[in-house]
Amino acid sequence: MADECEDIHRPRSVRFVDAVELLWANPRKRAMLIVVGALLAATMTGYLWFGSNYHSLTWPFHTPERISMHGRDYQRDRFPPLDEPPELDRLSKMNTMTPFDYPILGYAAYDTSAVIYLQWRDGEYYGCSLQGSP
Repeated sequence: MADECEDIHRPRSVRFVDAVELLWANPRKRAMLIVVGALLAATMTGYLWFGSNYHSLTWPFHTPERISMHGRDYQRDRFPPLDEPPELDRLSKMNTMTPFDYPILGYAAYDTSAVIYLQWRDGEYYGCSLQGSP
């Protein structure tokens, strides 16, 4: 009974620290905390890395505003998406949008294409134009 009275009068931060110390004292729970923390850190690092690559934190849900590929930045065009890109016979798969493996098509005759097309999950092709100069 006396322990309950003492616990009620402790600040919340002290109760939280006590709970963490109890979790940390058990070797199995400690290993679980380390694994969960490492997985969470790896997931957040990957999410932010792709977010910086596609210049958007909503990259899993929307077509990216910009794509960095082969050391160049491509800005998404404001035109509506296409059912099929123009000159499909001259285009080839240059890269994929990782981690979804969506194909990025560009002109095969050039190392750096001025226009690329991202085939999004809806089957539409979104055009992206080269930004800047070499």
